[in-house]
Amino acid sequence: MSAIDEANPVGRDVAGLTNAVVRSLERSAIRMRGSGATQSAWRMEIDSDAGKGAIILIDLPSGEAVYRGDGTFLGWSQQQLAAAYQGLRTEPDEPQFEVHQLG
Repeated sequence: MSAIDEANPVGRDVAGLTNAVVRSLERSAIRMRGSGATQSAWRMEIDSDAGKGAIILIDLPSGEAVYRGDGTFLGWSQQQLAAAYQGLRTEPDEPQFEVHQLG
């Protein structure tokens, strides 16, 4: 993810939010009920006119994606969380890292 310009953030309207700005997107460790294993998830911190909150994206071993909302996003449905997460996710400006096989 590209660096966020703290002095001049650009807000977007997405999934019912106005002036939404992603403050951070980072990997975090989580524990789920009923599972003895620690998993990793993506945590997106977001500020908007509705307040502050976070959307956590959990990739289950089955390949299914599950979202959890905190703050402003508490109580949102899976469809609403997915739409907001995907709408606010930005692709890096730089090309993906590639390893060239030599020989």
